[in-house]
Amino acid sequence: MKPAILLIKFVILLFWVGVGYSFFHPLPLKMKILLYGFTLVILMMHLLLALYLSMSKPRSLELKAKHYWLVIVFGSVQLWQMKDTLMSAWKSELPPSKRRD
Repeated sequence: MKPAILLIKFVILLFWVGVGYSFFHPLPLKMKILLYGFTLVILMMHLLLALYLSMSKPRSLELKAKHYWLVIVFGSVQLWQMKDTLMSAWKSELPPSKRRD
């Protein structure tokens, strides 16, 4: 599954590079409006994911700024990659009566 995640991250990174390139390379107006509209929606979605992660992260898990930036850039793909770490930290904080091991 790791090669698939890396491929998806590469495609997402290509999108962000394309957006950055479009600031310096002239594009037709309709294409610019569409590209910047999609970029704004994606950026807002990824910012909300990072906010959700900061609000719901377990106390026992120390997340660095790098983790939040990765979520902002790659979104749910990065959260999916962090899934096992997050789930084990959340399970360790649950009382024994509520755990489903």
